[in-house]
Amino acid sequence: MKELARNRQRSLKPFLFGYLVVTIIAVVVVGVYSLHRVQDLYVNQTAEDLEARARLSANPIAERLLQGDTDTVDALCKKLGSEVNTRITVIRPDGQVVGDTEESPQAMENHADRPEIAQVLADPAVVGESTRYSTTLEETLMYRAVAVLKDEAPIAVVRTSIPITTLDARLDAAYRGVATAGLVGMLVIIGAMPWFSIRLTRLTTQTKQRSAGEHPRSDAQEPDESTAFQEG
Repeated sequence: MKELARNRQRSLKPFLFGYLVVTIIAVVVVGVYSLHRVQDLYVNQTAEDLEARARLSANPIAERLLQGDTDTVDALCKKLGSEVNTRITVIRPDGQVVGDTEESPQAMENHADRPEIAQVLADPAVVGESTRYSTTLEETLMYRAVAVLKDEAPIAVVRTSIPITTLDARLDAAYRGVATAGLVGMLVIIGAMPWFSIRLTRLTTQTKQRSAGEHPRSDAQEPDESTAFQEG
């Protein structure tokens, strides 16, 4: 009986190996898909956050501009930007920068040709967007920009931005979480294979004994596996 059980267990090894390979492939595919989904989620969420911050910042900035109080706009940008940990820049329709969280406006280039600014000036109803290298900060940033309107015409553009390195740091943390979960899942599957092999061998033996009209018994006089399985 023991020899028969061992033979049947050996005959199941190719099946179990194939099952293991298919399972690992499935875990890898799901993991890769999850990483792409996480990346899309974080990028979209960051873009939405930047747009929301630009719109919220536009209200107090618009009040200053409409009152002709341009001199305090830069201080307001620095204050609001530090509170939300986001770079805020205010640009006039002619491209002149009048406020920025990180730099002095007087030292900054004309911004009329910046993609996100040009988009808003061409159509004040849209949200300007781009991800590009900043010549001012010398690093790549994600930008979102909205118009400040007076009589349906833009009097300024409020732009928010964050470094891509900040986004990359968030994504790295998410990637590590997904990768760890996938690795743990694979180790659990591999660790369970010997137990699964024994259970399957016993169940197969007992099923064949029942088909032959024999009373199924294990080597150690254990309870009927198939009956226990059905009762469970």
